[in-house]
Amino acid sequence: MFEIPEYSEGFPFDGDPAAALETAKIALLGAEFEIEAMDASRIVAIAPGMSSTKRHPPLRGATRIEIAVSATSIDIQAAFRGVRSMKSFLYILPLAIVLLNTIAFFSIRLATSHDIVSQQRRADGRQARRGQASRLRRSVLLVGLSVRNRRGVMEDELPAVR
Repeated sequence: MFEIPEYSEGFPFDGDPAAALETAKIALLGAEFEIEAMDASRIVAIAPGMSSTKRHPPLRGATRIEIAVSATSIDIQAAFRGVRSMKSFLYILPLAIVLLNTIAFFSIRLATSHDIVSQQRRADGRQARRGQASRLRRSVLLVGLSVRNRRGVMEDELPAVR
């Protein structure tokens, strides 16, 4: 048989084993399975995969099916590796979406907070430059006044400096 069967079932049977295998072969080929091995008592078929969404055969999800027929029973084993990989994908997908969204939102937040900080710094710089300009004007005024004062202008005639 094969590695680890995910589905295994046995049924009592008292008919023609060759006719049962031929019926199973027709059903598997109709579901687009490929016959890997076939002899007088068993048939092994491999699935085409789960990539197509247009067709929904009744055996969708089984990746390998083995049917063994004897004079008294039919034994069926099937492996569902495609379903297992789809299950893993559905577990990983939400985690990946959360991770990507977290990275995106933190990147956006970092970029916008950097813009806010730089805007605040620019505003602070403008205020500092305004303060420097007003201090410069005051110093120029005081220098001018001191020059006038040397020329004989009285101190009470000096304008008030703000």
